[in-house]
Parts: sequence; structure tokens; C-alpha cells
Amino acid sequence: MFDYSYISNKKDGSSSTACNNQNHFMRIFLSGADAVCHLHEKGYTNDFQLFGNDLLWIQEKIFIRVGEFSIAEYHKIINLQEDGDELIIFGVYAPWHNVKGILVNHYQNYIHSTPPVIKKKLSELFTLAGISAFM
Repeated sequence: MFDYSYISNKKDGSSSTACNNQNHFMRIFLSGADAVCHLHEKGYTNDFQLFGNDLLWIQEKIFIRVGEFSIAEYHKIINLQEDGDELIIFGVYAPWHNVKGILVNHYQNYIHSTPPVIKKKLSELFTLAGISAFM
């Protein structure tokens, strides 16, 4: 896991994280609605659902194969309850289909229940950014 050097609060209710003092692709939000609004402002306006290794593009009812999409950013929602659940919201880009959208995943234990395709896509994101291994 990453060693987050600092977390800085923003006026919009989010926090930015930095990994080893480098800019990262994750913000921490207090609510899922704030994270979704942030992504909508950046053009992520479609919805995706994970089916195995593929994404279902909800609006068009089209499956997008694992090689046709990338995770461009992701955001963690702080859970103020102590039940261990986490909500991660992904900004997904599928250049083959010229679409940007949102994938929401709810995890009981993020590290152990993350689908392999999501781990792979996050690893690709970090590799492109020159950040060492994700998990």
C-alpha cells in the first residue's frame, strides 16, 4: 500500500493525497455525491458497471472489453462508520468508444476484494505515472 505523505483539505469538501510528495490520481471525499459531481465536471458523464473483466456501458447497453478502457483517476469516500466498508469511485476512459464515465465499487475489504481487472487497470495507471506497484 502507499505511504501517503500528507493529506490536504480542499474548500470543496475533498482532500488531495500525495504519495511520496508526488501528485496522485486520488482525492478523498466525504460523500459519494461530491466525488460524482467532481467527475461530472471533468466530463465523466456516463455510467459503467463491472461484469467479470468487462464494463457494461449502461446508457448504450454495450459491453466494453478489458483492453478497451482505462482508469484515469479514482476517489475514495471516507466512511465515518466503523464497519470497514469502503466506496471507491473510478473515472473511466474508453477511447475506442470515445466515452468517459464513472464506475462505483463498494468493498468490504478493499485490498482483498478488489476484482483482478481493477487491480490490473490501477497498476497500468501507476506504471504510466511512474509510481511503483499498487498492491
